[in-house]
Amino acid sequence: MKKAMHILLYIVGGVVVLFLLLAFIGSRISSKSQYKKVNGQVFFYSYPLSGADPTTFEVISEELQLAKDKTYVFSENEVIKGADASTFILLADPWNNKTHYSTYAKDKNFVFFYNGISASRGAEEVHKIESVDPISFTVLLTKSVFPSIDWQAFLVYAKDSKHVYSEDSIVEEADSATFEILTTSDGKPSLYGADERHVFDLTDGKVMDADRETFKVLSEKKAKDKNREYSAPPSWHYNE
Repeated sequence: MKKAMHILLYIVGGVVVLFLLLAFIGSRISSKSQYKKVNGQVFFYSYPLSGADPTTFEVISEELQLAKDKTYVFSENEVIKGADASTFILLADPWNNKTHYSTYAKDKNFVFFYNGISASRGAEEVHKIESVDPISFTVLLTKSVFPSIDWQAFLVYAKDSKHVYSEDSIVEEADSATFEILTTSDGKPSLYGADERHVFDLTDGKVMDADRETFKVLSEKKAKDKNREYSAPPSWHYNE
């Protein structure tokens, strides 16, 4: 009888330990932020953030894994070179007004582009776009593509007073003053853009052989002018 009681206690004890272990693991998995403050030091996962001030440290974006303190802006555990912490902000996509969906940021001096939405390789994923005017810089579109697989890419457009940009590259022949994202009849962004002279296929940033005056968007992917109908490349899959 005594032996049976000992076996029962061992089983109960094992169950308790297993429950506590699972609870601990679950709490780690469900945590939104991978930035932690431990004993007066800031960590990203197990990597210490060299020079980070724990008192002023704050997370800017959980999804992009961006943070800053009074001096530095961090992508994961790396300092973003040239970023001014006091004025650094993420820029919102005007179509959904969710800041973390934009892959652009800026400070008082520069505009920054996120080459990977997860910033999985650290600060090399975040870089300055040269010769961009941060004051006039505006995000035009950040559209999710390939939503059905385990990573996401984004169709990204923006402009400043001089140029239109696809990601961090200038869209040749686009007139910044008149360039816009063309919309569907219900006001949603299509895969077409236009300025006063040209129509652009936003999937590759190229000028289309289309008649600007009669060009009309029919749906997100389809459009027409007086000469023909157009459709976005079938190999691209867009998040509706």
